[in-house]
Amino acid sequence: MNNQQIFSLWYKQPSMLTNTPQIALMIRKEGYEAYGLYIAFVDSLHLVGGYKDYDFENISLILNCTKKLIKAKLRRVLTEYKLFDFYTDDDGIEMIGLQRVKDDIDAMNKSKQDGAKGGLKRAENVRKRSKPQLNDVDEHPLMKLKEDKLIGDWHNKSKDIQLGFIELLEKKNARRSLIQLHKDYLKN
Repeated sequence: MNNQQIFSLWYKQPSMLTNTPQIALMIRKEGYEAYGLYIAFVDSLHLVGGYKDYDFENISLILNCTKKLIKAKLRRVLTEYKLFDFYTDDDGIEMIGLQRVKDDIDAMNKSKQDGAKGGLKRAENVRKRSKPQLNDVDEHPLMKLKEDKLIGDWHNKSKDIQLGFIELLEKKNARRSLIQLHKDYLKN
């Protein structure tokens, strides 16, 4: 599933984040520029699933931090204030991220999948209610009528039943004269 398409519009961010002890300390020492770096990095984590490999040079390029002082501040934001979770994956690659972002993405994925299942079920139910469910032309009650009596009974049927019957006839390659007879009647 492509997280960038699904989660690029919004995500949950804790309220009053600047009042948490770690963020408040970081802002007092580094200024609001550091808070902006923190938020920009969390945004990028959200797009990749909550964790990414800890390659400082790539992270600084992604966040467009190329000047020496900004890179130094970014390094302090990522490592000194214990704002991010670090772990080593099975391949030995050091990862950085936030568990709350990963949990949020997992919950959104589950909600999206559950919604898709419900939508498919609803569409199936609507489809079942809107068309007659006849598998064989010979089972259709109109097929049992003789052609001369068919016209008399045909106009008593709903338009949906008539159209469904014509589709069924065409699928089963019924006699062309019978199909044309029904189409001509519907035109009038």
